[in-house]
Amino acid sequence: MDNDNNTPVEIPDDLTGLSAAELDALEQAAVTEFDRLSAADIDAASLERCGRLADAIDAVRAERSRRADEAQQAIAQRDALRQRIHGTPAEDDTDTTDSDQNGDGTPAAEDDTGTGEGAAEVPQLAEAVAAAVTAALTAANGGHYSPARTQEREAPRPRLNPSLADVQRHAPAVQPPEHTNRPTIVAGAHIPGVETGAAITSRRQLAEAMMARARNLPNAAGTGWENRTPLATLQRRRAHVIEQNASKEQVADALTAAVARGADMESLVAAGGWCAPNERSYDFFNVVDTSGTGMLDLPTISVSRGGIEWPVSPTYADIVDGSTGLWTWTETQDIAAATGTGQSGTKTCVRISCADTASARMDCDGLCVVNGNLMAEAWPEAVENFLSVMDAGYDRRINGLRIRQLVAGSTSVTFAATGTGVVAPVLNSMELQAIDYRARFRMARDAVLEAVAPEWLRGAMRADLMYRNGVDMLEVADQRLMSMFDARGIRVQWVRDWQDVSTGYPGGSAPLTAWPSTVQIMLYAPGTWVLGEGMSIDLGVIRDSTLNETNDYTAAWKEECWLIAKKGHESRRITIPICPNGNTGAAGLTGCLV
Repeated sequence: MDNDNNTPVEIPDDLTGLSAAELDALEQAAVTEFDRLSAADIDAASLERCGRLADAIDAVRAERSRRADEAQQAIAQRDALRQRIHGTPAEDDTDTTDSDQNGDGTPAAEDDTGTGEGAAEVPQLAEAVAAAVTAALTAANGGHYSPARTQEREAPRPRLNPSLADVQRHAPAVQPPEHTNRPTIVAGAHIPGVETGAAITSRRQLAEAMMARARNLPNAAGTGWENRTPLATLQRRRAHVIEQNASKEQVADALTAAVARGADMESLVAAGGWCAPNERSYDFFNVVDTSGTGMLDLPTISVSRGGIEWPVSPTYADIVDGSTGLWTWTETQDIAAATGTGQSGTKTCVRISCADTASARMDCDGLCVVNGNLMAEAWPEAVENFLSVMDAGYDRRINGLRIRQLVAGSTSVTFAATGTGVVAPVLNSMELQAIDYRARFRMARDAVLEAVAPEWLRGAMRADLMYRNGVDMLEVADQRLMSMFDARGIRVQWVRDWQDVSTGYPGGSAPLTAWPSTVQIMLYAPGTWVLGEGMSIDLGVIRDSTLNETNDYTAAWKEECWLIAKKGHESRRITIPICPNGNTGAAGLTGCLV
């Protein structure tokens, strides 16, 4: 299989008939041709040839590995047979000249066929060993030998790659570290020459660690950003701990073990439970919603220079109503103009005027929380709970501020009280306003309008439906309520932080006993309001030299800048009286029910 003249290597389809030397020669020739082709300019033909050569090289190596596995399997089967005959396993797979004895202690006779036990030390190649052992096993089985059946009968061959379970079964028992009731100082991270978590056993060692760490700290004097660098931690360990759910027997065993070890009673820690003081829970109960439900949804743009300015488009009425650019020319006028007698009127034109501009500037809102170092270490649950509530309050405050800007920029529309439920007046008022809005600005009949309503209105609508006679309306899902607005081309946002948390509305200081008597809903065309977001800064935890003097740090710092731009023509704020009594029209004779 020489390839000195750049002749392509012949790759046989069957490698099992090749000897070990022929396999080596085939692999070497294939590698040589592959290197030559891959080093030259590559084309489709040579690339395809390289792929075939790579497959052939893999096949040669797989065949060599298979033969080695078969040789190992044969050796394992031979050793199993030895153990069956002599009762002792073979000590070595290759040295068999002096290990097997006859029953009388004399060396075992060699097989004159050349396949006895003494012949195992002659061949060195795996295939020769496999052939010799296979012949011996064939003779031992009366001329019939099946490696698969023999493998099933005999002990399994040794695993070349033991699993973790095998390692665990043969590993020595691990002795647990001896407990001590003495406090231990352990080193922190990034101390030169000291491993993280290593015990510090003397004051001198602690001082050396402190000096070594200090030499690696940057010079931050006067910057106000000096950071706290952990050096070591004092760990108090106890040899015996009574858990909260410990049984009487476990408590008794812990007490007995503590006395047996000569430990004083101060080394016994009670974690609550039987015959122990009440365990204190440091977890807080809090149901505040931090998911952002009920937040105002507006088209959002990025603002990088503190504000934006945009042109104000005139409405349809501004351009068309009373415009001089629209005229009618009659035949009489045309004849008069041609004869020059009795002419009245001219064809007038309107000039395009410059558009006005509007602008909005950003405001910034944020939060700042200061905490003590000792409290952060002693009661982290309190810190986490406080920060969670503050973060939710930050989101709710910004949401309310944005909604109030929409309210302030909306035209007020108020309906008179009718005393006929909630669903009917709300749907009637909103559809009337939607039709009027589309007509004023000549929008498409099926154009969708945006609406913003307080989320508690859905509950008032359900209550009104529940009081209706003759129909089962006790279960009305939100989807059905939304479909009532969808049928009128109105997309509703159900928001919080508007018409709530005040007297007479849900969330006030006193429990609510009646639904509000009015509700406000905003209505506008999509894109009328735009949210502009600027830089958002969340600096997280801050440690500075000033607060360090009082052992404090800034636990949370957040600042966000934003603006609201009214780019559309009009936004309406509709006030609707509601009365959840189930009435649907003039047939109702009763007053409001609560």
